[in-house]
Amino acid sequence: MLKPPAAYTFVGQGVPANKDPVIGLRWIAGKPLAYEQLDTIYDPEHARDQWRMLDGSPVTATGHPIIAWRYRSEGEGSGARP
Repeated sequence: MLKPPAAYTFVGQGVPANKDPVIGLRWIAGKPLAYEQLDTIYDPEHARDQWRMLDGSPVTATGHPIIAWRYRSEGEGSGARP
């Protein structure tokens, strides 16, 4: 299994402390050795699919679940980035 960059936290090791947007990392469908970065929000109020896109829709509606995350850097914009 390909390891995510060191700046990322695996979701099994912790989740964001608040609902501020973070950069989520997930596998790209059909490319098992590639990641996709997404602006996401972790919302523990949802019983399922706690990882949400900024518009509130579940991340899993458009692909694989988030496997790791990191806080956004100052000035980092929104939108998916392969």
